[in-house]
Amino acid sequence: MTVLEVAHSFFPEFSQDELEAVIWGLTGFPEFWRIPEDGNTPGECFRRQLNHAAVQYRHTGKLPWPL
Repeated sequence: MTVLEVAHSFFPEFSQDELEAVIWGLTGFPEFWRIPEDGNTPGECFRRQLNHAAVQYRHTGKLPWPL
């Protein structure tokens, strides 16, 4: 899976531009991972960070920062 595909699984309604903004602005992609706080591997960190943003978006209708 590509990073866009993973992000799309958390935000299926987002456009590619919105997904890229989430990836670059709300995660450690491509290398600034919070290991072990967010997981033991870059993939785990990426998914956990996306999940955190998705949960906030589902509850508030907003991402942690404006796109």
